[in-house]
This record gives sequence, structure tokens and C-alpha cells, in this order.
Amino acid sequence: MKVFVTGSTGLFGTNLVHALLREGHTVRALARSPEKAARVLPPDAEAVSGDIADVAAFAPALRGCDAVIHAAAYFREYYGRGDHETELRRLNVDATVDLARAAASAGVARFVFISSSGTLGTRADGSASDETDAPNGRALDNLYFRSKWEAELALQRADLGDIRRVTILPGWMFGPHDTGPTGAGYQVQEFLRTGVARVVNGVVTIADARDVAQATVTALTRGRHGERYAVAGVPGSFAEAMRAIRDAAGFGRVITVPYRAALALGTVLEGVTRITGKTNPIPVEGVRTLHDGVTISSAKAERELGATFRPFSETARSTVDWFLKNSDPRHLHRDAPKLVTV
Repeated sequence: MKVFVTGSTGLFGTNLVHALLREGHTVRALARSPEKAARVLPPDAEAVSGDIADVAAFAPALRGCDAVIHAAAYFREYYGRGDHETELRRLNVDATVDLARAAASAGVARFVFISSSGTLGTRADGSASDETDAPNGRALDNLYFRSKWEAELALQRADLGDIRRVTILPGWMFGPHDTGPTGAGYQVQEFLRTGVARVVNGVVTIADARDVAQATVTALTRGRHGERYAVAGVPGSFAEAMRAIRDAAGFGRVITVPYRAALALGTVLEGVTRITGKTNPIPVEGVRTLHDGVTISSAKAERELGATFRPFSETARSTVDWFLKNSDPRHLHRDAPKLVTV
């Protein structure tokens, strides 16, 4: 099947393109930067220049496609400075509906929307949440999670004809090909640069981007119309994840920072980075999200999509190796492994 992929050069998107090609599908990949697409995507993928902010401009490229997997989103920037609510609605909600309508008009039969497991609400008894749990608490307070939930609702209301719609809810993803990098990749990158990881404890559900990508490919044929599938991974803590990164790298320290101290430091750094224009390494919203994390069950995706999740130690090894091979040696800590190719 010919699959149109948005967000193709991000962590998830790149691994998704690889997974689709391995399964014998043809890929048409939307990318804002043709240069980046040529650098990070497999040569068998057909790159289409375009921006999700202007669906009409690339809509002709949807013709002839059997499916669309919409992974593009306004995400990383949300954790920076300023008020992002307008951009979140424009790019994560309105553009998603525009794309789905354009796909339906082009005769596309399947539309897979990549939402977020952050849209799932917590349960009063503390048990793992699943696709039936409506957002509450952090899932509504966090503007990014809220925008994903609003996009899901908007897709349900939209007149999309006979197009088959499936929603995937990934957990916090780590993995190779994190060229952005994502927030997870940034933490790995900073650890390899400084030799220190400062973490806030909290429950998180972490998945390898390759495992989420494989389940998404399966959803093209096995996903049921109108269904949501949490492909969240394995519950743990941010501290445990960074210890696995440390062990994979073979050096460094992981320091747990108390929640209130991290919140205070993040607040100070937001003021500093507002002046300097740099990225805040401890974004307040990110600290809150980690602290208020929720455990997610992926049982439905395991049952219906055959989703599986590799041990995080394997993910950590692959992620560290990828960053070592794709980093300037001058930007690595002196104790980092020296076998590096840029």
C-alpha cells in the first residue's frame, strides 16, 4: 500500500518510514526541509516538500495514496517560552482536520492519527489507565495533551465519508534517529555532553519508537475503525530510564532532584532563557508532567495489533549508540566512548 506520512523526519516519523518500507509499503513522506529529508530518510522514501500549516499546498500529493499516517505536531516548542495555545490549536487541531478532509477528498481509504497517551486521565484507585479513561488533571492542564484530545474530538465530528480512522496513543518515546532531538533525545544528548543527568522522579510509561512504529504499521490493516490504541510501552520512572542510559554509555552520574527544587530551578531558568534566547533544560511544564505521570496499559494494542515492547536496556543501548555516531566528538564528555563517526 502507498502511505503518506507527515512528521517523517522526527524520531517517530523516521522510524515509522523505516518500518513501512520493511513491510513492503511504498512511502510518500512530507518534510518541511528537503535537505533534512535527504539526510535522514531511507532513499526508497519519496520526499514531498510541505508544511502541515498549509495542507492545501501539498494536498495534490495525497492522490494515489491508500493511507495517511499523521505524525506531525507542534510539540517541542510548547515547552519553551511564551503562550503557545493559538499555535497548538492551529497546527494540532485545525490542520489535523484539514488533512483528514483533504485525504478523504483524494480518495484515501485509511487515516491513522498519532495522538498521545497523555490524553488519558488518571484513575482514582491508582490502577493503569487505558483508552476508556477520559482526560482529567494533567491531561487537561497540559496544553499539548489538551490539543491532541481536541483533535481527536474534532476528527470524530468531521464529515470524512468512508475513510477508516484509527488513533494511536504513544507513550514517551526514546530511540535512534532522534535528529530533532525530542525531549527524550535532548536528555540523552545532554548526558553524553556533561556526564550528569538530573531527573525528577515520577511514573512514566516509556516505549521504543521502533516498537510504536511497528504497531502503527499493523494498525493500517488490523486497526478497527474509530478505535484508539494506547501503545505506551512499559511503566517505570525517569530516573530508571536515565540509569539505563548511563549504563549503556558506561560512564556518568544520575542525580535525583526533589520536585519542588526542580520546579523552582525551572522557573528561574525560564526567566534566564527568556533573556538569552536559549532552551530551558528544565522546562516547568515538563517537570510537572513527569511528576504527575500516569501509568498506561497497552493491553488492547498488544491484543489487537500484536504490539510488543523490547526491554528498555536495549532501547538505551541503541539510543546511546546512535547519538555517539551522530555527534561531534568535541561536544561529548571526556569519558564518553571514543569510537565516534560524525
